[in-house]
Order: sequence, then C-alpha cells, then structure tokens
Amino acid sequence: ISGTQKVINNLFMAKDVLLERIGGAVRETAVDVANHAQANHTRGSNPHGQKRFESQTADLILSITPELTTINYAMAEGIVYAGEEYAAHVEMGTSKNRPYPFLWPALVAYTNKFEERMEAAIGI
Repeated sequence: ISGTQKVINNLFMAKDVLLERIGGAVRETAVDVANHAQANHTRGSNPHGQKRFESQTADLILSITPELTTINYAMAEGIVYAGEEYAAHVEMGTSKNRPYPFLWPALVAYTNKFEERMEAAIGI
C-alpha cells in the first residue's frame, strides 16, 4: 500500500466512524424525545395541571416510538411518532377539545442537547 493509498483508506475509515457517531447522536436524541413525550401522563397525577393529557388506557403513551430512519453520507434522520390514530387530535386539539401537546414540547426540550451531541460527534 502506498502512502497516498494509506491516507485514502484512513479517510474512508474516519468517515465511517463519523457516520456512526452522528447516527448515535440522532438515535440517543430520538429516544430522549420519546421518553419525554411519554412522561407524566398517569391518571390521577394531575397531568392537566402540567398542560399534559391524562392517559386513560396507556395506548397513546405506548405507541410513542423513536426510530433512526436514515443514516448515510448525505443525511441522518430520526423520527419520533405516535402510532395511535387519535394522537394528532391530542397534540393539536380539535374543535371540541383543547390541545395537549406532547411531541412538540419534547422536541423543544431536547433541541440544545441534540446540538451538543452533534458537535461532540463531529468534533467541534
């Protein structure tokens, strides 16, 4: 292997390590956002006083799922979704029911942490 080829090989290996770190930052943040969205909805614990919905069956809470959907050299994408059909009605409200956002506040709560993780992943 020539010196030039060795440098090229090292760059490719470093790129893979960087991609792994970025994927880890996205994955960790998606899990944190999901955990935050699932928290403090227990029936009888005054979740409405915290502007959170009160869980009747736990189905909505259990449907909140984090997922690393894309990781490649062009993009790293993670999503957190609620699988219940009525989740959007809880998050945004309806003409008859006020909103009890759970995903948006969770995302906002972890925006700075995500930025810190990305900076650490790429070495800033």
